[in-house]
This record gives sequence, C-alpha cells and structure tokens, in this order.
Amino acid sequence: MRILVIDNGLSVEMSGGDFHIIKVAQYWAKTNMIFFLLSKQAYYLASKLLVGKSLVYNTPFKWEYYTKAHGTLGNIILLTLRILKTVLFDPKERFDVIVASSHYPHDVIPAISLKLRYPCSKFVVYFHSLDIPHRAVSLLRIISIMGNYLGALLVKMSADLVFTSNSYTQNFLLFLGIEKRRVFLTNQGVDTRHFALQPKKIFDGCFIGRCVKHKGIYDLLRICDIVRKSKSDFKLAICGYGKESPRISELVRKKKLESNVILLGLVQEDKKYNVLHCSRVFIFPSYLEGWGIAVAEAMACGLPVVTYHLPVYREVFDDKLITVPVGDIDAMAKEVIYLLENPEVAKKIGEANREFVKRYDWKTVAEKELSAIINLINKR
Repeated sequence: MRILVIDNGLSVEMSGGDFHIIKVAQYWAKTNMIFFLLSKQAYYLASKLLVGKSLVYNTPFKWEYYTKAHGTLGNIILLTLRILKTVLFDPKERFDVIVASSHYPHDVIPAISLKLRYPCSKFVVYFHSLDIPHRAVSLLRIISIMGNYLGALLVKMSADLVFTSNSYTQNFLLFLGIEKRRVFLTNQGVDTRHFALQPKKIFDGCFIGRCVKHKGIYDLLRICDIVRKSKSDFKLAICGYGKESPRISELVRKKKLESNVILLGLVQEDKKYNVLHCSRVFIFPSYLEGWGIAVAEAMACGLPVVTYHLPVYREVFDDKLITVPVGDIDAMAKEVIYLLENPEVAKKIGEANREFVKRYDWKTVAEKELSAIINLINKR
C-alpha cells in the first residue's frame, strides 16, 4: 500500500498524537510505502524518526513570528497557511490511504481535499481526545472548542476509519453519530527495548512532556518547592519544550530552584529513556490526557508514577498509578516524599509497573492498526 500521513500541527514540540503516528509508521514501512506531508520546521524536528519519503513545504517567516509575536491569533494564521499549502499541494504519487494524524481542521481539511481529488483513496483519521485547555478562558478556550467540534463534524462526514485510544472518546464519537463500524479502539504504545537498563540513580524525580499549562508544568515547580523543604537536595529533571518554557526558566531562577530543577529541554529518544532510568519517581501533574504515553514510558523503565486522578488512567493503567485529587499539589508532594523515603516500596511498585506495561508494545499497536486499514482496503 501507499500511505500518506498528514501532520500539519507539528512545529517545535511533539504531542502524543504526533509521536504515535511516527512510531506506528516505522512498523508499517516494513511492508508498505510511507509518505509524510509536513512543514519544513516539523521535518527538522522529527527527521530522525521519520520513515519513507517526506513531502516538505514551507511557510513565510519562522514559527516564532506567528506564535511569539502574535500569540493565539498568530497560531491561527500559521495553521491556516499550512492548510492552504497542503490543500494546494499536488503530489505526483497516488495513495491508497490518506491518514490525518489528528482530528483538527489543519489535518482533516487537507486530507478531505486529497480524498476528493482521488476518490479511490481511503481516509483514516486519529481522534485521540477532545483536547480543550484546562481552566483556559476567553479567546483560547473558544477557539479550541470550535476547532475540536469543527474537526469532529468533518470526521463524521468524511472519514472511512477513525482510530481512538480511549473509550471516553469512542463514546463521544458514537454519540456524535459516527457508525460503530467506522470507529476502532486502539492504544498508545511504549518501546520495550528499554526495559532492561538499570543505571545509577541521579534524579529523585523526573517529568517528560510538553511545557504547556495543561500538562501541569507550573504545579510541578510548586510540588518541587514543597518537596525540597523535606529533602533539601531534591533533584527534579524536566524534559520537554513548549510555549511556557521561557517562563518556567524565569520562575526557576526567581524561586531559587536552580540547584533542584534541571531543565533539559527537548531530548532525543535514547536520552529520554536514560533520564527515566536515572530517576526514582515519575511526577506527572497533567490535567488532560487522552491516554498517557509518557506515563507508560516511565512504567516501562520501572518507575512508580504519581499523577492526578484522571478517569482515562483507570481504563489504561488499571490501579498501577499513585493518584491524587486533581490540582492537589500538597497531596502529590506528600506521595513523592513517601516514595523517596521508602525506596523498597518504590522499587516494588516500579517492578509491577514494568511488567504491566509490556502489553502496550508499539509493534503490537502498529500491527493492529495496519490490520484494520487492510480490512478497510479489502472492502472496496
């Protein structure tokens, strides 16, 4: 098969959805021809992970021109330009399958455009969750709601197959009126190659994720501030980058946390797993998750995981996580302190986590999704 993947949202930070499509495509490429349609900046970010042929386009100015200088409005302008670029894109190849890496308009509209031009192609879309910023107000929240629901309606009208990674989103799609036969419940995955490493512990805690508000990045600093009162030499590694990164750096200096917080920024895959293996506890105060790839990666490395209580975690990870009420930073800090003071308990929890998460190997996830696509093709 010839499979085209459209990933228009990827810029300078990789979401779980971006990572998912790249990982499964690595397995699909063993038996199929894979093409990625994405921006020049996204290509620079993900080139080491991409497989197949990349169809790269460019937009005027740099990403920072839109997002830093013009904020939310600038981001809308950038994504609109990306839609126009990809809608007007005319590849020489013809594709059996067109994949939108998310349900957002910037991925779905170009996919529909290509589908209209080549009606024999099948349209597949990933709908991981309704990603509406937690506690956001005014323009940002309104735009997010509009984008989510516009994308959902476009998916309902045009998608041949919809992949979703949790039953809450699956039920929303069914409520929306999408036939059950078009909705396929899948999972996120984890790279099981990294299970066996056992290096020396350097960090007491670590966090891996985008530096954005709904990931709880500001809560993380407050938790660190509480924990260091009991453990003055507490070391927290933060891996990730996002629009809040400059502000986080400023707060670390302002709160005099330089000796406690190590900001590693974006890290390569191997280094990410090294950081996890060198840590004692994974701290993840995210307010919104469609599944939890970072959580699974931490479990794969044998770490106990402390999170807020989100319903999706119960579905995906059973009772393996240590959860506290959403927003309760004191309770989260207390759990972190307990695990650090009781290393044998932490070790036992981590070993159970490593065994549990083996069921979510990327190879298994990719094979299930490819099988669903093949069945769709065979129904022509």
